[in-house]
Amino acid sequence: MIDEDEDGTPAEFPGGPIKYRKWILKQLEESEKEIEASEVRGNCKFSFVIDTSGKVTNIKICTLSNTYAEVLIRRIYAQSPLWKPAVSTTNGKTEQKICQTIVFGNNH
Repeated sequence: MIDEDEDGTPAEFPGGPIKYRKWILKQLEESEKEIEASEVRGNCKFSFVIDTSGKVTNIKICTLSNTYAEVLIRRIYAQSPLWKPAVSTTNGKTEQKICQTIVFGNNH
């Protein structure tokens, strides 16, 4: 797995970080009524791994687990397109852990 301090190329969503942000916002907007109905509020911190094939794996919910936020995060990332995998200068393609936070109840 690539470390933040290691030389190499990090995993990348197709089209880069701006496309990633647009994709996440679109997924949240499509689920807006469900989010409001669930009344989930707060920061949902989670992590996932981009494996060597570019697939999202190992989703771990750190905050707001056992809520609709967890259900939604898992559903969104199960539908993620393949990422460009991380490349280590010493090992070639490698896994990378990514940590994220999505704010619920604050107009995302």
